[in-house]
Amino acid sequence: MIKALKNFAELTRAYSLGASLAPYFVAFCWAFVSEFYAIDAVLSLVAVVFLHLGFNLYDDFIDVILKLQKGERLSEINFDGGKEKARLIINGTFPLIAVCAIIFALFSIASVIGVYFYILHGTTVLKIAALTAFLGLIYPISAKFYLSEIIISLIFGVLLTKGVYLAITGWSSTNLFLFSIALALIITPIAHVHSIMDWEFDEKNNKHTLARLCSTKKNAVTALGVMICGAYLILGVMIALNYVPPLMLVTFLTAPIGFELVKSADDYINMVDVEFKPRWWFGPMENWAHIKQAGNAFFMYRFYLARNLATSFAVIAGLSYAVAVGF
Repeated sequence: MIKALKNFAELTRAYSLGASLAPYFVAFCWAFVSEFYAIDAVLSLVAVVFLHLGFNLYDDFIDVILKLQKGERLSEINFDGGKEKARLIINGTFPLIAVCAIIFALFSIASVIGVYFYILHGTTVLKIAALTAFLGLIYPISAKFYLSEIIISLIFGVLLTKGVYLAITGWSSTNLFLFSIALALIITPIAHVHSIMDWEFDEKNNKHTLARLCSTKKNAVTALGVMICGAYLILGVMIALNYVPPLMLVTFLTAPIGFELVKSADDYINMVDVEFKPRWWFGPMENWAHIKQAGNAFFMYRFYLARNLATSFAVIAGLSYAVAVGF
């Protein structure tokens, strides 16, 4: 049972759930001190998780199918830019028919929950769900049009935050919408850092990412810093204008993770040979010994930093808001 769960987690890239749980948690905290319904909070969480895992698996499935259509044999498919991408599909642990069934099941459960919220709150929920689904479905081909990072920003920043808050409370919040822009800026680096490290692979495969749009890796790292600084700037302005409570200043304690991420990305493009030393304040870096042994530390260290920056920013911001407003 444990092995099956681990395989399912790897198949659906569950390690990336931080990108969706971060905005969910912020919306949850905003709702908790507003108008809170526990059952709706649980159902919206299930929908968010299942949608995220479903889109992860759908993305890998489409990439595998495209390789097969080019005449490659399943067992010989290799994704140079993502060393373990779709590994359990390629090695046959999950046959393609089983992958299709899992994708269908994940999306079906999320859709049923979406119908429930539609009945409860009306067409706005349906519109948000429909736009999210559309963006998720076109994501596998979005890199042809420089849209990948924009889609990630919209889904995991604005749409998910607004949708969850609406699902739980039945209302919208202008201040939460403004803060969701900061969330979008702090979540997008997860994909952007990946693109910086996959520069040559993306160039070879004609993938158009924000990193490549920046023309040089140096510019891409600068863009990374701008995103992160922009998130903190938005939060700072919102605090200064009294849109959110001053206690949310504690969110700036996460800034060292952002600094380390930008520094590490800069080290990567300058081929600086450094020893990766996870620190407790950088957040969890699970299976680190295995990752080092497999030779993937250079990639996963930067991915973990980006993921942990987004999650810690969201968790601290959400908790501090709830504490300040609730008490």
